[in-house]
Amino acid sequence: MQVTTRASFRALVGLGLCLLLLAACSDNSVGIWPPPGSGDTESSQESDAANDGDEDAAPAADEDDASENPQADEDLDDPAEEDPPAEEEVAPEIEEELEPEPEEEAELDPEPEEEIEQDSFVETITVMTLNLQNISASPLNVDQRTQTVIDFINARTPDIVLLQEVSEAPLVDNRGTVIKEGTGYNCLQWRKTHGALGTNEGIAVLSRATILNETVESADLPHPELFDSVTRAVLGMHVSTMYGTFQVYVTHLMTGDNETERADQAAKILEVAANRYRGLTGFFGGDLNTTPDALANQVFRGEAEHGGQTGNFIDVWAATRGNDSGYTYPSSNPTRRIDYIYMIPGDGPTLTPIDCERVLTLPSGNAYASDHVGVLCRFAVAN
Repeated sequence: MQVTTRASFRALVGLGLCLLLLAACSDNSVGIWPPPGSGDTESSQESDAANDGDEDAAPAADEDDASENPQADEDLDDPAEEDPPAEEEVAPEIEEELEPEPEEEAELDPEPEEEIEQDSFVETITVMTLNLQNISASPLNVDQRTQTVIDFINARTPDIVLLQEVSEAPLVDNRGTVIKEGTGYNCLQWRKTHGALGTNEGIAVLSRATILNETVESADLPHPELFDSVTRAVLGMHVSTMYGTFQVYVTHLMTGDNETERADQAAKILEVAANRYRGLTGFFGGDLNTTPDALANQVFRGEAEHGGQTGNFIDVWAATRGNDSGYTYPSSNPTRRIDYIYMIPGDGPTLTPIDCERVLTLPSGNAYASDHVGVLCRFAVAN
């Protein structure tokens, strides 16, 4: 009985030792040692999380253990690699906020343009004078010279054109009519002054606006030339424009050096204007065949009296260009100013001279448009 008991006791001791050995071997086989006081269930959950690559398990590991575990290193690197996408999401938002700024600047651009247009808008009327040169004096290139004038008028569109030496002949159409048809202007008034050998010459007014025919009047001027074969005249009328009605005159004074006789012609023009059109704002111009300081021009400007007449006309070239010589003849090498546009002060629309220029100063092809250069003046209009 004692033998059996001892044998049983030894067997139990041996079994206990075996169990202890088995437990020790089982604990040493785990790669991550659980912290003291943690149960088997918690260790198992942490191990499963590490195996699945869960990022939440990384803080539970010691630094030494993490360095020994390659998977843990990869998990620590991943967040750094994912940071740039977060910045990319912010960048488009910043760009979208900055984009409207250039658009706001672009919206400011139309404002200065509107101000410029308002400041530069002025109602104007333009008047031109040109001696066309008689076709008998220069029969060559008549059509070419006439076309040069047509092209200029179409390009600059003066409202009123005062023409001198407007000629016609049996084989040559009236130059005024040709220019009217070539420009499409509404009205032309031509007055013959003299003629010889079938060639007639005269003065004319070409207008884009309506010429009131019932107001057209002309008068011969004193002192005809070449044994009374060349007569000078003045042609006047009312022109109705969108700004109001203006009186308009054109003339071609005598040639030669007799300033007293030319002053007689100026006095006659003022007499016609006084009897027919006194008090109405208007324009007067043409080839006066004399310089600005001559007696005839002094009479027109009211600086002298002659034949009981004195005017109040304003020399537009002098008013806008001052001491600029403004030579108009001859066109190839101008040395004299003998072509003029005058403004006539009066009732109705108020005119203010803006500028004045010489035009058709260069040849077209092999010919000048005329032996005179033209004069073009622009006026501001206010009612």
